[in-house]
Amino acid sequence: METLVAEINTFYNRNRWIYTPFSFLFFNQSRRLCAKYLSNINESVNVLEIGAFDNNYKKMYPERHRYTAIDLSGSEGVIEMNGEEMSFKDNYFDVVIMNHVLSVTNNPSKMLQEVLRVSKSNSVLLITNHFSDSRIKKWFTFFTKQLYFKSFFPFKVLHLPKLKIEHIQPTFKLFPIWKFIVIKNLK
Repeated sequence: METLVAEINTFYNRNRWIYTPFSFLFFNQSRRLCAKYLSNINESVNVLEIGAFDNNYKKMYPERHRYTAIDLSGSEGVIEMNGEEMSFKDNYFDVVIMNHVLSVTNNPSKMLQEVLRVSKSNSVLLITNHFSDSRIKKWFTFFTKQLYFKSFFPFKVLHLPKLKIEHIQPTFKLFPIWKFIVIKNLK
């Protein structure tokens, strides 16, 4: 596990020069949707973002919220931490953001269980990811594993007893498999 984390960390650090503009171009819409959701929360809440990368998106979020960012590779304002094994106390966060993270984590189910542990009852998960059950996309896994993400990523991974999907919308019209999902944690 530590070896895989080190490999992923090395890959993204080596390719930061291309990943940063790529993520802005393709993933910015999901950050805007998160910012819009957070803007509608009037009281100050604890927000965790898993996979924050370089933390550039924090400026999009309302300042009244207490924001914590983690990523496998720490950077300024980002805690170096694996979302599958977080050191936060139980029942702490009101909102957890995971933009394009579940398909790059080693064990998405383990990460979701860990998110349930650190988030409060009735907290909200804001998840953006591509979801695909098609065999053709499963075939692309051979190529995409070199980039440390899974092209075949079934929606059923989100069907846990304690999660209630409240809203789904596409984030990028050219690639409608990317969805922004608002989920209530009913633990």
